Amino acid sequence: MESNSNNYEIINQIITSKNNFFITWKAWTWKTTLIRYYMEKMNLNCVVVAPTWVAAINVWWETIHSFFKFPVWIIPQKASELWIKKHEKWDLKYERLDTLIIDEISMVRADMLDCINIFLRKIRWIDTSFWWVKIVLVWDLYQLPPIVETKETEFSKKYDSPYFFSSNVFLSKENNFKTIILEKIYRQTDDLFVNILNNIREWKYTNQDLDELNKSINNNFTDKQVIT
Repeated sequence: MESNSNNYEIINQIITSKNNFFITWKAWTWKTTLIRYYMEKMNLNCVVVAPTWVAAINVWWETIHSFFKFPVWIIPQKASELWIKKHEKWDLKYERLDTLIIDEISMVRADMLDCINIFLRKIRWIDTSFWWVKIVLVWDLYQLPPIVETKETEFSKKYDSPYFFSSNVFLSKENNFKTIILEKIYRQTDDLFVNILNNIREWKYTNQDLDELNKSINNNFTDKQVIT
């Protein structure tokens, strides 16, 4: 991790603040590096979970379902009952948890975030959101969205959107999620290319952007030129 004052300021904010956080960014801002640095340097019981196995492997941890032992069919109404019925099988990792980082939060449904909240609140029967665990939500909302099937009519009655920010726990005033936008770009040094891709990302691209990309097309390319 670069010795950049902004990086350390972000880490310090997460550690010292009582707020929960939503961290988002533009392209190539080293989000994963920031998470790993936080986990390595801080003497805290910090866990990173993600909605898919691919994302979980990328951040060295587990899926949400695996960590919380949620069945596929988990819904908020059942999250509390699930813990009550099987509480003797849970280990102490939930009680010792200080920080929960949820990566690829754009794919996490609103009801799943509510399930996590209900589950953690039942660990010691404390009526406080997330049972005083600091929650750090990470990802770019321009990425893959959560999936809600058309037959799930009850979902649309309870939530304004499928996204995590429509969950009851996120909207609760007591959680006070603070947004941090990572802006320093590390992976690219070509400002023109970065601007073009960010314009495409935000659906603001122009014909000039496309013309610039088309300059890189090799019309004489054949598959025989591929290096194996």
